[in-house]
Amino acid sequence: MRSLSSRRLGRALHSGWEEWLLLLVLILGATLVGAGGTLVVWPRATVVLVPAAGLLEQNVDIVADPSIEVVQEEGAEIPARLIRMELKGQSQVSTLAREDAPDAKATGEVVLVNRTNGPVEIPRGTIVSTSAGTTVRFATLEKVTLPAGLGSVARVKIEALDPGPSGNVGSFLINRVASAALALKARVANEQPTEGGSVKQVGVVTVADKERLRAMLLQQLHQEAYARLGSDLGPQEFLPVECISVLVLDETYDHLLGEATDILGMTMRVRAQGIAFELSQAQKVARTMLERAVPAGHAFQPGLFHAEVLKVGMVVRETSSREEPPRVQVTMKARGRTEATITPARVIPLVQGKSRLDAVAELQANLLLKEQPVVSVEPDWWERVPWLPFRIRVIVDSERA
Repeated sequence: MRSLSSRRLGRALHSGWEEWLLLLVLILGATLVGAGGTLVVWPRATVVLVPAAGLLEQNVDIVADPSIEVVQEEGAEIPARLIRMELKGQSQVSTLAREDAPDAKATGEVVLVNRTNGPVEIPRGTIVSTSAGTTVRFATLEKVTLPAGLGSVARVKIEALDPGPSGNVGSFLINRVASAALALKARVANEQPTEGGSVKQVGVVTVADKERLRAMLLQQLHQEAYARLGSDLGPQEFLPVECISVLVLDETYDHLLGEATDILGMTMRVRAQGIAFELSQAQKVARTMLERAVPAGHAFQPGLFHAEVLKVGMVVRETSSREEPPRVQVTMKARGRTEATITPARVIPLVQGKSRLDAVAELQANLLLKEQPVVSVEPDWWERVPWLPFRIRVIVDSERA
């Protein structure tokens, strides 16, 4: 047996029963050689496989419900918490519509004529007016005294009581003393027209101004509610801005519709509420739903999972009741990687006793692979994969998948 070389053994043995024969030979050879060493090396094979991998992506709808206390994966529901508070705010806007409004008051001068023989005192603020058409009234700006004697005169400055161009009247139209007692003692007339009464452009409150101010203040209070409700969150809680709602309790404008003003102000009191939930619970449900979509023959790769919130919206209940708290629907985009399931128990039967080329072809035909498999046998001169399973090593290189 010592004369039988290792190379002659490799050429002679090509089947399973020959492999067992070789094992017997090696055992006998090892016995004969004794402590001097082994005659030949028993064949072994190494199979390196890179499994096929893929990206799995799915939108998952999850309901956050304040009425439940534990995660319900079957129904894709997670617990939520309702937060409430009252807020008050104020704001102003410039009115956009414009119209003419009275501005300056007309001024002038009148002549007072004594109708008595004695002196007549005319107090400051004595009212004189026109008598034809629309009555326009004026007030004297200073105290004067008519000298004694019928027909004696005195001049005095006047100002219209109302602003605007209506106070601009023509000559000799002011001819009446309002006080009956004074009218018996003096006559009045304006030799020159009064002038200076004018108008200006002013803002006026419209429905559009009120709607614009209301919307702006609501948005302001919504943002304030988001900030203040967010400060009440727990370490793991998440409060999307879409989960904030604001109910107006009362509102007050500082000017009426149609009133002239350049600035319209408003005060509003609201009740704000938000629905908070734990984002980690939503991600856990999203992962469970994604794992259910893994195709046959593949396995989910947990370390490569990612989920993000796409949109959030309030759930419209079929029956409305004040007893039922609002719910939120969270749509999450879940992403993960899958890898073809390859185990030594599946690989070894495909390659036992086959030549290297046949083993590669068998693996490609029966497994989902990213790259061509590599089958190596030791010693190099041995052409076939061993039959014995414990002499076949299978390496699944997932890092290159």
